[in-house]
Amino acid sequence: MLFKVSSGEKVVESVDPKLWHDPWCDDVARQQLSLVYHEFSQWITERSVAPFEVFLELVEHAMKVTAPPLTILEVGCGVGHYGHLLDMEYATPPSYLGVDVSEAMIESGDRGFPHVRKIVSDGERLPEQHDNSHDLVVLGSCLNHTPDWMRMLETAKRVSRKWIMLHRMPMLKSGGTVLVEKDGYGHRMAERHFSEPDFPFHEVGTVREIKTWSHSGNQFQASYLLEV
Repeated sequence: MLFKVSSGEKVVESVDPKLWHDPWCDDVARQQLSLVYHEFSQWITERSVAPFEVFLELVEHAMKVTAPPLTILEVGCGVGHYGHLLDMEYATPPSYLGVDVSEAMIESGDRGFPHVRKIVSDGERLPEQHDNSHDLVVLGSCLNHTPDWMRMLETAKRVSRKWIMLHRMPMLKSGGTVLVEKDGYGHRMAERHFSEPDFPFHEVGTVREIKTWSHSGNQFQASYLLEV
């Protein structure tokens, strides 16, 4: 059974720590793979999947000012579908490696996109062998789902040679950052909605590109390309 990607949001003062980790199970991974299959079908016929379009625009910006080949590490890669998107769009795609803390996501991705390189690893604690190893580090909708998001940002900065992309960030135009409990794919989970005015972009690097979509009241989705 497929559930809504996101529903039942409720702002809370604190969350059960288990809600950061427990939801990323086989069922959620299976549903995410089904969702991205649908998105790829829509992309092929209509070219109208906003996160895909934004991701490619920011990758293209980085490629124009970085010596080839561009190397990409995606933290929180899920099933690895952005690696597949790069393979679809480029005759000679950038070098891509996806990492995700969820074994279920990587296993589901290996079934759906076996050609895409991806491994199980904790994006908050990538080993030193990854230091200064990739031109572009993508944090794809994972800062909002990790308890120690500042540590993840610091790790991304340590690993990146030049660029960090904060992709598909749930942002607020005003007010402070809030904690949210919600149902994701039918499983209760924790999420963080970031205050754009308060976000410490300056501690990461210089913002070079901003793309926004899905504006609704005080909320919107955004992706940022930062030069570190």
